[in-house]
Amino acid sequence: MCHVQDLIAGGTESSAVTVEWAISELLKKPEIVAKAGGAGPRHRPRALEGGWTRCFGPPRWSGRFSPSLPYIDAIFKETMQLHPVAPMLVQRLSREDTTVARYDIPTEMRVLVSVTSIGRDSELWEAPE
Repeated sequence: MCHVQDLIAGGTESSAVTVEWAISELLKKPEIVAKAGGAGPRHRPRALEGGWTRCFGPPRWSGRFSPSLPYIDAIFKETMQLHPVAPMLVQRLSREDTTVARYDIPTEMRVLVSVTSIGRDSELWEAPE
């Protein structure tokens, strides 16, 4: 559910772009689409049972299905890893001289962190691509 909150926090345009990235990645891997297609419920539960909610119109899926859909959850997580809503963290000002990943950072240096680079770092992830 946190992934959905990230999408909402990022705004509607960011949400649309993230969904486009998910679709783009899934199109490259039809075997994952096949597995994900079999992960959902086979029919809509009665009334509002399970994870379905009713706003206006027909019942809609909600995040209450997430614990029973680990494969779909993994797709969300991997999309956010490879294509984060906010690719750069808010800039920071270093308080003291320090070294990060072999880089010397002097006091009061502006520092930006690339979330995209972290998500694709082979030292942090077994198979980042």
